[in-house]
Parts: sequence; C-alpha cells; structure tokens
Amino acid sequence: MVSLRTIDIGVVVLRKLRMTTPKPSSILIPMAKRRSSAHPLHLITEAWLFLRKQPALFHVLVWFLILPVVIMDLLTAYWPVSEAQAIDQIGDIGYVLASILLTFVTFWGFACVLLVGRRMVVNRAGRSRTSFRAVRNDSARMIFPLFFTSLLRSVITLEWAMLAVIPAVLFLLGSQECRATFSPAFSAAGTYFQGGGGSMPILFSSFFVRCSPLFLTLPLLVPALIYQLRTAFYGIVLTSSDLRYRDALRKSSAVVRGKSWRIFWTLLAMGLLLLIPSLILGGLVSFIQYSALPGLDIISVIFSDVIYACSGLLFTLALVAYYGKLHKEKGRVEEVVSDLL
Repeated sequence: MVSLRTIDIGVVVLRKLRMTTPKPSSILIPMAKRRSSAHPLHLITEAWLFLRKQPALFHVLVWFLILPVVIMDLLTAYWPVSEAQAIDQIGDIGYVLASILLTFVTFWGFACVLLVGRRMVVNRAGRSRTSFRAVRNDSARMIFPLFFTSLLRSVITLEWAMLAVIPAVLFLLGSQECRATFSPAFSAAGTYFQGGGGSMPILFSSFFVRCSPLFLTLPLLVPALIYQLRTAFYGIVLTSSDLRYRDALRKSSAVVRGKSWRIFWTLLAMGLLLLIPSLILGGLVSFIQYSALPGLDIISVIFSDVIYACSGLLFTLALVAYYGKLHKEKGRVEEVVSDLL
C-alpha cells in the first residue's frame, strides 16, 4: 500500500516538472521567427550589408575573383596558335599552366571571402574590419585544406553518381543507334548556341527517341545531389573551426540533417534571385555590344565575368549567413532537449 508521504513526494516532483518544462508556444514562436529570418531575400540583404562594412572584400573581389577570370577569357580569345607542331605543344603547356595558376588565385579569393565571412558565424571581440593584407595572409594557409576538402567532396559525389553513370555507359555500349546520334546531337548543340544555326532540333528529337532509356537513370543521381546539398557548408565549417577534410564534411551534414528540403528550396531561391538578374544584365550588354560593336565580343564577356563574380560573392556570404542561423538553431534545439532530459 502506497503511503501518503510517497504521494506527496510524487506531487512535488510533478509540480517541479511542470514549472521547468517550457510551453510549446515558447519553443514554436522563436523557431518561426528564426525561419522567417532565413528567407532568401533576408539572407541576401544581410550579405550585402555585411559586404558594405568590409572594404577588404572589395579588394578580394577585384584582384582574386574578377581579374583572374578576365585574364583567363583574354588568354582563351587571344592565345597565339603556331603552325609548327612543336611550338604549338609548348603553347598548350603554357596555357594549361596559366589556367592552373589563375584557378589557384580564384580559390585563394574563395578562402578570403570565407575567412572574412566567418564573422557572421563566430562572434569575435575587437575590430570588425580587417585589412586586405591581413586577410590575404591569413587565408593563404586555408587554400590547401579547402582544395583537398573540395576534391574529397567531388570524389565522394562521383562515387554516388556511379549509380547512374554505370547503367548509362552500359546502355551506350549496347545500343549502336544511341551512339550514332549521341555525339552529333551535342556537336550540333554547341554550334547552334554559338550562333551557327544548324539542325539541332532534328538531331535532338532523334536523340530523345533513340536514347530515351538513358533518362531512366536520372533518378539514380538523387543520392549524389543529396550529398552535395548536405555538404554545401563545408567551406565555412573549415574556416570557422579546426575541422578539416572528412570531419568538415560530416559537420556540414550534421547541420543539414533533418532540414534538407527547407535548405534545398532556400539555396535554390537564393541562386535564382542572384542568377536571373545577372543573366538579364549580361544579355542586355551582349545585345548592345553586338548592335554597336559586333567585332568586340570580349567586351560583353568581361562584363559578364564582373556580374557573375559579384553574384558569386553575394551568394557565398549569404550561404555563410544561412549556416550561422542553422548552427544557432541546432544549438538551441539541443539545449532545449538537454533541459527536458
């Protein structure tokens, strides 16, 4: 038989639990506010306001993000070609080395942006601005970890993509009709989009008919796309913590897990909000250049490089801001769960 003292102790414990357990509204309302603050427009606005307060990022934009791409386009357009085979091979080697060097500089700029952007994730005391020289020197040690982590991410993504690549290759090897239309269709597409016209619609219609089983392998690419989404924050994880390589990828996956659809639509909306205006401006400049100076296509190419570099910088900063909100949200949820337990 239960004594009265035991019943009294149980009542006291229940009252304590009732006093310490938060109400559902106290949890749901802050969560709703945090989700509204992660709206794509809010993230892009936050990235723009942060960019305006960091003069070093404008130097990074010019010297590390715009200039290497412009030089690469100039080399592609005006790289000399020799009739002598030996000299032409030497020129090809020089072109490849220049491409590697310019890619390295662009990756350095990516590290600079992440290093400055981590202030939106890690609250640091002291100056809120950093000189371009300090950013350049501090980010140099992050280049190789970022590069090899990105390479590891690409390799793992390729492993998941093999689920679709292997059946597609086997089908191409076994279907002579599909192989006969595969290469001409894509060659015609390149000629068509370069303004040369051609019979692309006819070739592509025959390609879709003869190679229709290839499209059945597209759903098998979903695991690779999911992995890319879950590891999208690897760069800011690497620059804002001591995690490297596989650990940085796992940390990014842990932050995304359980919120994949919400993050997918947010990143897609951010990309479209920045890409569509860039495409419109680039197309407008190309039209004006083609009408006024039809022989100087490099002008519109350089202008497009500037637009896409600015869009890429804003997208990277918005991605950093989004990671900061997701990381804080995950920490608050874990804190609430630990308090309940």
